[in-house]
Amino acid sequence: MGESDPEKLAAATGEGATVLQPSNGLSASSNVDESANHSTGGEGSSSEQEAIGTELKPIKSTAAASYEAADTRTKVIIVIALCMNLFLCSLDQTIVSTALPAIIEDLGGNVAYSWVGSSYLIASSAFIPSWGKFSDIWGRKPMLMVGSVIFMIGSILTAAAQDMAMLIVGRTIQGLGGGGIMVLVNITISDIVTMRERGKYLAAAGATWAISSAVGPILGGAFATHASWRWCFIINIPIGLIAMGVIWYFLHLHSPKIGVMEGLKRVDWLGSLFAVGGTTLFLVGIDSGGVTEPWNSPLVLCCLIIGATMLIALIFVEWKVSANPIMPPRVFGHRTALASYMICFLHAQTFIAGAFYLPLYFQSARGNTPLMSGVLNLPFVFMLSLSSMGTGIIIAKTGNYRPAMRIGLVFMAAGAGALVDWDRTSSMAKIVLFQFIAGFGLGPNFQAPLIAIHSTIQPIDIAVATGAFSFIRNLASAIGVSVGNVIFANEFNNKIPSIMQHLTPETAQLISGNGGASSTGAVSRLPADQRIPIQDAYAESLSIMWWYFVGISVAALFFSLLVGKHTLSTKLQSIQPAKARKKSDKTKKRKGNEEAGPEVAVDEKDGKKEVDNNVV
Repeated sequence: MGESDPEKLAAATGEGATVLQPSNGLSASSNVDESANHSTGGEGSSSEQEAIGTELKPIKSTAAASYEAADTRTKVIIVIALCMNLFLCSLDQTIVSTALPAIIEDLGGNVAYSWVGSSYLIASSAFIPSWGKFSDIWGRKPMLMVGSVIFMIGSILTAAAQDMAMLIVGRTIQGLGGGGIMVLVNITISDIVTMRERGKYLAAAGATWAISSAVGPILGGAFATHASWRWCFIINIPIGLIAMGVIWYFLHLHSPKIGVMEGLKRVDWLGSLFAVGGTTLFLVGIDSGGVTEPWNSPLVLCCLIIGATMLIALIFVEWKVSANPIMPPRVFGHRTALASYMICFLHAQTFIAGAFYLPLYFQSARGNTPLMSGVLNLPFVFMLSLSSMGTGIIIAKTGNYRPAMRIGLVFMAAGAGALVDWDRTSSMAKIVLFQFIAGFGLGPNFQAPLIAIHSTIQPIDIAVATGAFSFIRNLASAIGVSVGNVIFANEFNNKIPSIMQHLTPETAQLISGNGGASSTGAVSRLPADQRIPIQDAYAESLSIMWWYFVGISVAALFFSLLVGKHTLSTKLQSIQPAKARKKSDKTKKRKGNEEAGPEVAVDEKDGKKEVDNNVV
């Protein structure tokens, strides 16, 4: 990119936020002391400098001031629209679970039915790191629009599907767009609000995710029963169009004026190949193992081994090979950041266990319908959403994320431990109370680890760090479901011999092997003398499974002790490439307030300007 003309840039400067400008003589650096509540971020690499110009130098601009001065109502409108998009993406992960029987009855394809859900998850997870980098190259708003359009196209294809193959293709396209929306929502929120405010807005996104995960099965069952399964995807179209319109009208973030071909040259194609290929193979192995294929089958083993090898190789590629990495190693280099990523990994497993295995408990151990299991899961979702929002407000008020993070993890471990005590006859009071405890513990750590990560990095790395966070969360969710299923299935199969005396040969065949969890509906219709022993076995197997999540919750609590305290800025932060601002003075004056530019705090120390990573 060409050098900026100082005289032209001076015409656009004002009393706004501080931004980063390419310069040939001054590099962004960080030399801070964590004991003094400072944070350490790595120097921008040569590849990062190439992505936005040359080296980084602070200048003054009115660009970022547009959102600093924006009234809260405008920010709320934007965040609501972003959460509407996020709601649809998250909803589509779970809505098909209860609609699947109706889909199979209409389209056929029993063999491929599992791909209706997994195709979406794999596509959304695999491309998350790339979306974050794309938004650095072409801008947040354009990539949000592209992701939304792709998601809408996928929704139209799935709603109009005439066979299972068309449905799976549509779901894959949905996942591709949905993955972009998932990560760009958090990135965009980070661009339009200050670090201090970020907690409450990210909490809204976390609550949206939790609510949609719980509402999905209820809506899917309702549509399949009272209307058509196609409405599971049709509803995305009007809601998505409204969200896109609001975002287009109200969101005014700067977009680099970079051509498609020029931008494509800056894409980390090798890193993207390893990320997409490794994630796809690994998740195919996890999704197939114990469901459509035994865990020791060649297909599952090859997918897991090759996928894991590619993901490990991705670390080396990003560290030593890629000129413009999608996940720069420096975003993992700070102790606080690394500990926060580990908390994200462990928290995501525990959350998905609550979203997935609590309904399974209601259906298997208590014999509830899928629709009623969703209703009984509402105390968990309600408390999770409440604690997530409350945590965001507290962080915004105090500027301290560590107490909420640690208290949440204590209750997360306590909640998982309490669920160990559930059995077939657990009272409704115990069911509600234990879900309250688990939900209260899970809520704070949707946003607290991400805020901790943001407090340790330079503004230029916000997108890639957030992309890495979302990527780890999605990968951990798949691992959490898989590990939980392995423990549950093994325990249940071990208990079958002890209850054989109560079962007919047909019933024994029904619940044997991998069919146990998938036969809960049939089990609920059995006579009491056969049903009760099976339901007791279900409940006891789930109790054993919850011990695993107690263990990783305690591990997450340990990692939280490694998280340092860092100052949360009350000024706006983002990165704006200077080349894209090289317009005529007249154009700058007219549009200056519409461009949300970057900002970084600059300290004078020993005659050298330094980027303060406490302001992110």
